[in-house]
Amino acid sequence: MASGQRILAAWLPDWPVQRLMLGQRSDGAPRQAVAVSAVLNRVERVTACCAEARRLGVTPGMRTAEAQAAVGPGKLMISPSDPGEDRLRLEQIAAAAERFSPVVALEDNESPAALLLDVTGMWPLWSGSAPAGEKRLADSVGEWLRQQGLENGIAIAATVGLALGAARFGGGRRPVVDDAESDEVAQRLPITALRLDEETVFKLRGFNLTSVGQLLALPRASLPSRFGPAVNRRLAQLLGQTAEPLTPVRPVVELQAEWRFESSVSNAEAISSVATLLFTRLEGELVASRLGAKHIVVTYLLDAPRGAEQSVGVELRVSRPTCSRRELLELFALRSEGLRFEHAVAEVRARVAESEPLQNRQRRLFEDDQTAAGFERDLLVNRLAARVGQTRVCRVGRRRSHDPLRAYRRLSAIDLPRVDFRLSPDAASQARRTPLLLKQGGRALRVEVDRDGEPRAIWLAEQQPVATVWGPERVETGWWRGEPLARDAYWVALPDGRRLWLLHDLRRDRWRLVGGLD
Repeated sequence: MASGQRILAAWLPDWPVQRLMLGQRSDGAPRQAVAVSAVLNRVERVTACCAEARRLGVTPGMRTAEAQAAVGPGKLMISPSDPGEDRLRLEQIAAAAERFSPVVALEDNESPAALLLDVTGMWPLWSGSAPAGEKRLADSVGEWLRQQGLENGIAIAATVGLALGAARFGGGRRPVVDDAESDEVAQRLPITALRLDEETVFKLRGFNLTSVGQLLALPRASLPSRFGPAVNRRLAQLLGQTAEPLTPVRPVVELQAEWRFESSVSNAEAISSVATLLFTRLEGELVASRLGAKHIVVTYLLDAPRGAEQSVGVELRVSRPTCSRRELLELFALRSEGLRFEHAVAEVRARVAESEPLQNRQRRLFEDDQTAAGFERDLLVNRLAARVGQTRVCRVGRRRSHDPLRAYRRLSAIDLPRVDFRLSPDAASQARRTPLLLKQGGRALRVEVDRDGEPRAIWLAEQQPVATVWGPERVETGWWRGEPLARDAYWVALPDGRRLWLLHDLRRDRWRLVGGLD
């Protein structure tokens, strides 16, 4: 689990109860036991209670009348659940927590009980080393919450799911989970750390699955059919295989710039100079906000006749967030090449539609490492996407499937993954034998086989003898989809040097050509 992002999760156990207890007197007088109730199946029951209430015999799920009778008159304050007030008070605490990070969010939950802080690259502000700096930061956030009378669990990890799980199930400690131990910590977490609904958790426990490690030991492709798609999504978020962006409590101010001409302009050089000016303004705002643009929309409002509103828009997307005016202008020039306007331009607007925090990069005298190669790759992807369109520049994404036709998929290269997947030597060798262009289903092919069942000749435009055969590779999968597959895959080389990939459907005794190399 290699990721440059670092997330601090501050979990507030029994948050509705803690919110009510914040309103009690803090003058040293003993606090009253507090419980929260809600109507479940037309019966009012306790949904959460404080430690003192538990000591007196109150437990979640108990009828409120039984709880009052067990504690005695005047000793237990039961308040109806108020999710709106709970969220509002938590948002106020989140706004105050901006002293530790400019990006503070609430957990993605109908009833959130945790704060999420993006603390990427902040450890130098707290100590001279990353582990010590993050440990001191976690201690400071925990102490700040404790001074407000809030019990808390704090953890810092590479993903939102891992930080939340470690904070909630860390046993009261304030762990800092580095990348080397992320997988081990993730496997020890209970399945409730995946933030699944109660019905899904109940199903998992019915199969005696209680930990994340047990789930990871199962084929990921088989989980959705039994437990729904949320399990794989949460696992991918936990392991950093799928991005889970934070939504700040205070929305980020939209970055935009505009220029209105005194009179409509049709001169291309003047219009281009205005675009340069707008990108310069955006660069200043991005630098001041410590953000990098990933998606910029430039809109030209035209002076159409009879008051009809017409506009022309140009969208610019980049794979890595940047605030460099020079880089953005170069890409914008490629993207807007050949742009023509039917009418004169009255106004130009530039807006940053998507941005992310900037990543610090240490320059080196001789950059020949993978990091430098990654930046060069991103620049190449950006230029190609600006020239031919972002949907035409693709990368390979991996699926968990034993079927080669389903094992890989094409994705937009602009949307780079948080973590690039790595192939084992055996998997890489098998992937190299798979054609880059696969035809789902392929086309029917007549094949003559020898007594061992291997291809000896094929019919394309005419009969072609087979010079060399590699295979077979047996593929048997797909039974859970109701479409079981049983087929053999062969690489065959023809005398003219062409190599073809053939599939033999063992159930129907049919041959298909699904790809090849010229």
